[in-house]
Amino acid sequence: MGIKKTTIITLAIVGLAVIIVATLTYYRTTEEELSTVPMDTPESSANIPSFPEQTNNQLVSIENPNDLDEIKKAFSDFVSEPAKANIAYTGVRVIRFADNKGKLLSLSTISSSLGITIPKTLADLVEDEDYDIFYCSSGDGEKDYGLILYARSAVGRSLNEGDYKNIVGQMKQWESSMLRDLHLILFPNISFSETELGQKLLFRDGNVRFTEIQMPDGTKGSINYKQFGDSIMITSSLECLSNGSGYFFDIEE
Repeated sequence: MGIKKTTIITLAIVGLAVIIVATLTYYRTTEEELSTVPMDTPESSANIPSFPEQTNNQLVSIENPNDLDEIKKAFSDFVSEPAKANIAYTGVRVIRFADNKGKLLSLSTISSSLGITIPKTLADLVEDEDYDIFYCSSGDGEKDYGLILYARSAVGRSLNEGDYKNIVGQMKQWESSMLRDLHLILFPNISFSETELGQKLLFRDGNVRFTEIQMPDGTKGSINYKQFGDSIMITSSLECLSNGSGYFFDIEE
């Protein structure tokens, strides 16, 4: 074999080796770079994260749970904050109250501090340690408010059909006084007179159970509620009930 031909073959082998080394180095570097880049998380998920992971859920720490004024002040701040129409999940924002150890305050404690009333016959059928208070913000900066109660069995067993029917019956019995009992949480910025709080409420069946109410300024408002399995949602507008059902239960009303 001639010297010229040998030189060409040697150069070809060296060139091929250089290419192989360069290729391996490139892929190794690329893999290392990719391993340091966090994977993108999909913007939407079939399952909404549970409370309090979402940023539109607010967990308020109460230093002294026996100080009802402190709880009332925290709720007042929640009511007076600017409406956040651009928050995730149809503008719903939730507040919960906890002591300084992170334990949620009971519904009975919150009821006492905010001046709302849950009839005892119904209170015996719902969780005292699990509830949600929320608002729905609209594009014009207005807010509608809501409350969710979670049913339980009074005898410590799983809920059955009879329990659900009992809850439906208790809710209907509550209808006549629902405005008086819940106006401080459903209409926190509205001052009702005694006569207005005692107005006759005629609830009707539609997609939800609802009634019109006469507001102090002469306009019409509403109270709306619906049972979603073991959850009862009560709101100050039909739109808020629809948004709330999508937020909490992934159901569009």
